[in-house]
Amino acid sequence: MPSYYFYLPEGLSAATEYYVDTIRKALLRRGDNVIYTAKIKDIPLYSNIVAIRAIDHMTALIRQPRTTIVWYQGVAPYEVELIFKGTFQSKAKKWIHTLSEKISLNKVTLPIFVSEAMMRHYTTAYNCTFGHNYFIMPCFNMDIM
Repeated sequence: MPSYYFYLPEGLSAATEYYVDTIRKALLRRGDNVIYTAKIKDIPLYSNIVAIRAIDHMTALIRQPRTTIVWYQGVAPYEVELIFKGTFQSKAKKWIHTLSEKISLNKVTLPIFVSEAMMRHYTTAYNCTFGHNYFIMPCFNMDIM
């Protein structure tokens, strides 16, 4: 039975916990083991890895994973640019996250996006194609009636 290591160095926020648990339950339903870790050294070489940030996926690539699942829940370069707007860090952080997304999107086995629009943005921005090998999982930060 394969194991999937959820590499979560920043932990989980209330907004992401439900969706990460949805991915966990899907893997368990398939009969896979699920292990959560915040430390890259705790992931054996050639393991299956799940990440929720492109920058974490890029770090996890040093473990030479067999399979990677990444949930792309936002467009990080633009988000950090807005968060650090007007600071020295803004351009450097945007560059790091842009590079992370580009590498991640070209190495991911199964990308999960929050919308078709996000998937199209990545296809255009990084000139990558996913064919039918992706999943759309919309997310919300509040209860839906």
